[in-house]
Formats: sequence, structure tokens, C-alpha cells
Amino acid sequence: MWAQAFALFIVHVLYQLPQPVNAAAHRKIHDEIGAAREYDAVQALLKQYYKKAAKRFGIASDYDPNRINQAAQNVIYDDGTEMSRNRKVLGDLFENDIVLTVEQAQHLLDTFEDDKKRTKRNAYPNPNGFWKNPTAIPYSFSVGEDNWKEDIRAALAHIESETCLRFVENGAGADSILFIRGSGCYSSVGRVGGQQQVSIGYGCESLGIVAHELTHALGFWHEQSRRDRDYNIWINFANIFDGTQGNFEIRDANTIDNMGQPYDLGSVMHYGSRGFSIRWDLYTIQTRDPKYQNTLGQRTGLAFIDAKQHNIRYCSKACPVALNCRNGGYVDPNNCNQCKCPAGLSGTYCMSVQPSDSNCGGDIVATYNWQEISNPNQEMYANQNCNWRIRAPAGTQILYQITNSDFGCQDSCVNYIEVKSTKDYAPTGFRVCCTPPTTLLASDTNEMLLLYHTDPSVRPGYKGFRLRFIIDGEPPATTTTSTTTTTTTTTTTTTPSTTTTTTTTTPEEITTNEPSPTPVATGQWGTWTAWGGCSISCGGCGISRRVRTCYGGNLWCKGNPDESKPCGKTVCPDNSRRCYGQIVAPCNLLSRIHFDRAANGQALLDPRAIFSQPGLDLNFDKEQSPSVSEFLNLRRRTFSRVRRRRSTCMSKFSYDCRSQGITLKITWVDQTALQANDQELSQPCCVGFKENNGICVAE
Repeated sequence: MWAQAFALFIVHVLYQLPQPVNAAAHRKIHDEIGAAREYDAVQALLKQYYKKAAKRFGIASDYDPNRINQAAQNVIYDDGTEMSRNRKVLGDLFENDIVLTVEQAQHLLDTFEDDKKRTKRNAYPNPNGFWKNPTAIPYSFSVGEDNWKEDIRAALAHIESETCLRFVENGAGADSILFIRGSGCYSSVGRVGGQQQVSIGYGCESLGIVAHELTHALGFWHEQSRRDRDYNIWINFANIFDGTQGNFEIRDANTIDNMGQPYDLGSVMHYGSRGFSIRWDLYTIQTRDPKYQNTLGQRTGLAFIDAKQHNIRYCSKACPVALNCRNGGYVDPNNCNQCKCPAGLSGTYCMSVQPSDSNCGGDIVATYNWQEISNPNQEMYANQNCNWRIRAPAGTQILYQITNSDFGCQDSCVNYIEVKSTKDYAPTGFRVCCTPPTTLLASDTNEMLLLYHTDPSVRPGYKGFRLRFIIDGEPPATTTTSTTTTTTTTTTTTTPSTTTTTTTTTPEEITTNEPSPTPVATGQWGTWTAWGGCSISCGGCGISRRVRTCYGGNLWCKGNPDESKPCGKTVCPDNSRRCYGQIVAPCNLLSRIHFDRAANGQALLDPRAIFSQPGLDLNFDKEQSPSVSEFLNLRRRTFSRVRRRRSTCMSKFSYDCRSQGITLKITWVDQTALQANDQELSQPCCVGFKENNGICVAE
């Protein structure tokens, strides 16, 4: 088959291809979880549970963990969550990373069989599943890898900084946590008694994943298991592995306690978009509000509501005196004189905007003229944090639009602009790092927050964001006052006489009503910001902007709040900022297929790959075939072998050098679209501009 002869070259190796799952691997996870947790009994109950859940979708086959593990191995993606780390053991764990007790597994099966039992049983949550002394939870390590230990300690310190919880290394106690280097990332839910394992396997060391597993150990389930989840997301069961539908069941009220907190799409406990997906390019979870899609699956750390739930459960008595916290804040158990505030806010009572880097952030007053916000200098650098609060007069709303988003698209945004424009600032806002919403959006109230964030992994060259905003509606009508003006005129009558002239003057009053002049607000412009970065680096059609803010005078100033000027006039150099790769395949195949980036709408690490066709014949025929070592050296050791008995062609492609990786889409060739693509790539100037002495000028 031609597919067997086809070799695909990926410039940056993102993932190590998995090895087939076998009985030994299955046995390994069995041994890790151990008889102490009654693994076999739990698996027997789960098989019944999964079988009953699958029947809802017309699937009658028995649940086979090995089959699920093997199927998961064949779907290669990395969404940054524990799901993509656990492909080898996906079928052995509940909801991909949970080790159930027999009691928990039996409860799931019972409540699934009879919905009435959902209100009769009280298995979980119950006080026995909570840690008795939350300010001294013992933990230890099973192995001595220093870097691994430090990663776990960092996550423990992160949880301690957000809560009253404290963890004691090698501490005494009948109940404790043992961190192991298992086959993936997994944990029990709640305190199960004795020494319980939390596995932080290879690839699980990120702060967010460790915090996720620890949150399970502290008694919390996945966010998408909440009873109110269907108001926020919908599950596409058609894209889920057959037999695993039970991993998306909603927990009953006796199992999950939301503690009165709203659903948070940015919770560290939420699945990513592709959990249990049958293909890397298919979503299994989609947000009801599409703006939040790239907020799912964050693993940078506890979200505000995650930490608040920990504190409600374990720290309610830490501070004896309540504070009048605002905007969803609550008393900080680590500082009882201070409120703990949602991201973007600060101050004793959460009334101020959170401090930012020195050259960005702060309070901005919206006006009836368009204003613009962008990250500093339209350049992204590592570890940037800027927080803005936009305010308008009471009773109004703010219209806004993200006009540019250039972060490097990812399933779950790591570098992003987050928008909080709802009434409740506690949940995570929608994060944008891919294509922004194209429509004009409106805030729920007269205030909104913007949070710009980059992490240490940011690559240079991306521009960040631009957002414009304005008060919704027209300026309020100006009140005018009518005045009465009395004008006195004199009428003169002259009587001719030869000797004397008698003049009679008759006064006459004329009254008119007319409006007085309309008072004009006398606002004053602030200073102009520095000119922003150019929207493009070359080609002639770039725009640079600067803005200013109106103060006083009912926020009404004469003139425009922004200015723009052309930039980026130089001719684009050939192959600027691009790297190259190549694909080698039989000529008769390569001439019939076209390589392109993945389908529009899918979040990729690099959406900028461009390919050139037709292929270049390398004439590797039988007589002229190079040795394997020569070919590997020529192709930069890309391929492990080459077919020597047939003519082989090469197709080159270029991609943005900033990319972490690329994904290739293979389709049958469309010569018309292909020629248009090549023509666009070769242009040194923007459409509507032409080259003139090294400068792009308007045609």
C-alpha cells in the first residue's frame, strides 16, 4: 500500500511514539495501585459501571482496559494535562487519573442503577474522607530524584500560599501521602486511610498537574463532573472512545459538594478539550460559550475558585473575624486582616486593580470615543503580567473587541489575554491565544477586567493583543435652558415744519424666546502613549497606533483618542524568519497529494506552515541509490530507511521558526488553490502595494 511507503517528517519532535500496551504494562499499574486498594474488586465494579453507561449509546461490548489503553496510544496529542500523560494506563483508572476505593466504585454503580438512590446514600463527600489535621498533612517520597522532589515541593508550596493547608515532609501520622514515580499521574479522592499513593510519573511534574492530583487527594473530583456542567459545556459523545462514556457521567449531589461556588471553566480540575478523544483533531468537550474553549484544561496552578473551595472545606475557622470583602473575595486564611481577591483585583477589600509590571496596567476610564489597549510595545516577553480595569459611568455598559491576537495558538492558553466582563469576577474569564471573537462584545456591567499573562516558555516574535473599547450608546443629551430676552426699541416720528421740528418718541417692547448656548464639557486629554509596535514588520501595510485618555468634563474631550501612522514599509526579504523542512515519498504519490496545515478552527502549536509543490525528483533509482547512511546524512537523519528500487521525490516546506512544532494535513492536490498559495508566499509587498527602490508603496 502507498501509505506504507509514505514517510512524514516533523521538524520538531514533540512526543515520543508510544510502545504497544501489553500484559506486563497492565500488571505494572496493577502492582503500583496495589492490593491494599483492592484493585481487582474495583476493576470488576468499574467494568459493570462502564458497561451500563455504554448501553445508553447502543454499545453492548464489555469494558476492556487493555483495548482502551491501546486505542489511546494511537491518538497522539499533548494538551498539557494528565490525560495526555496517562495514555498507557487510561483504561485502568477512573476518569483517566482517579484510583477508586471499593466503596466509591460501589457507590458509582449503585447510583447509576437507581437514580432514586442519589438522595438516599451519603457515601461521598463525608467527613471521613477529609484530612483530620489539614495544617499538618504528612508526606514522603518513594524515590530520591532531587529535581522530581523539588517539582512536588513547589506544588505543595503553591497550595500552601493559597490556603491554610500545610504539608510536613516525613511527618508523623497514621494517614499520609506517599509520592511515587508511577506509570502516570493519578491519585485517590480524599483521605482513604493509611499511607495513600499519589503518582507523579514522567511528564507529570508540572506545577498544575501536581496540584491537580493533590486536589484529588484532598477530596475533590473533576470540575466537569458537577451537576451544573451541562449549562456550561456539552459533551460530544460521538468523539469518545467506545466504552469510556462512563468517564463523563455527572456525579450525584452526595458525591460532589460545590460549596456554593460557580462553575469554573478555568479550574485546574477541568478536563481539556480532547479528553478520551478518538482522534487528535476532535473535541470531546465544547464550551457553551465558544469564547471559553481555550480556557479549558489549564494546568498552571489552582484557579481562584479552586483555592476558595479548599479554604471553605478546611479553613473556615482560620479567621475569627469576617471582613466586608467585595467582588467575590473572602478573608485570606494566611492573613486575616486582608481579603483574598479574584485574579485581577487586590486591596484590603478587593476594590483595587491588581498591581502590574511597571509599564502597563491600571485603571482606565471608558469614554464615548474608541480607545485601545495593547501589551507593551506589541512585543511578548517571558513572565509579563498586566492587569487593567476599564470603568464607565454607572448604568452603562462597555463595548469591546479584540482586534488582534498573536500568541501562538494552544489548546489551553498559556500565554493569553484574559477578559472578565461578567458580573462575577470569581470564575476564570475567557482566555484568548488563538483566533479572537470577531463580533463586538459587551460587558455585563459598567466595569471589566483584562489580564495579560506570559509564562517563561514564550517565544520571541509574537505580538500579543490589541483590544478596543467604548461606552455603549450615545452620550447623554445635554440639558438646555430657555431664557426670555426683552429688547426695547425706539420708534421716531418726524413732523416737518418751517420753523420747528417736533420729535415724538414711542417706546415699544418686543419679547422673544430663544435657547441659550449649549454648555460644552471641558475635559482634558492626558498625554499620548508611546507609539505601539508595527502590526507587521515589512510589506507596506503596517499600522502603528498610540492612544490618550480624556479626564474630567464628563469625560468629553474634543478630538480623537487615538492616532495611527503607517509603518513597516520595507520590502519583505525572501524567506524572512522562516525555517525549512522536507517530505520524501515516491514520486507517483507525491504528485497526487497536497500538504497543508490542519483544518481551520483547530488549535495547533504552529498554524503557519507553508508548502511548495510539485516535488523535486531526487532520482534515487536502483542504479544510483545512495547507501542508507548517506541518505540519512543527506536528509539530516530524518528517515530510518529508504526504498531503493523506486524513484523518490522531495517536497520542501517552510514554517515560522518560532514554532514549537507543526502539524501536517494531507489532502489530494488542488492545483488551483496550490498555485494561489505559492503566489501569495512569493509577494514582497502587501496586496495593494508595490516595490519601489526597496520600499513598498501604495499602487
